[in-house]
Amino acid sequence: MRLLIKEAIDNIVNEKLVEYVTVPEMDDDSLSEYLYIMDHFNVDFDQAHSLNEAEHRGRKVKLNKPFRTPGGPKKFAVYVKSKGGNIKKVTFGDPNMRIRNKSKARAKSFTARHKCAQKKDRTTAGYWSCNVSRYRKALGLSSSRTW
Repeated sequence: MRLLIKEAIDNIVNEKLVEYVTVPEMDDDSLSEYLYIMDHFNVDFDQAHSLNEAEHRGRKVKLNKPFRTPGGPKKFAVYVKSKGGNIKKVTFGDPNMRIRNKSKARAKSFTARHKCAQKKDRTTAGYWSCNVSRYRKALGLSSSRTW
């Protein structure tokens, strides 16, 4: 695991050599999130620890970690940092519907209907709806199939 992390980080920082990286309790989904953020925002390793937490309306929140919103207008929500640097709460999902992506046909239909291949902006509900299965453990979903 450490070698994979080291290789991935080496690629991100333009072949800059890193002796080791300690990542406590990080599963594959969290690691891919971490590496994506490091690559996308050109983050220095000293700033990396501050990427997971931010303050939104006076409360400390975790960034890029979807959670259920019981009694809310939507099924899920996630806090993200916008391109301008502001923290934004993105809500998505119909609270009255189930996520049914076990069937290949249903998953294919959803992907085509929502154009998931084009959804790259993390500040939109469409991106998170298309990638909800990445966070299946945290959200309590049973299916591990990606759309």
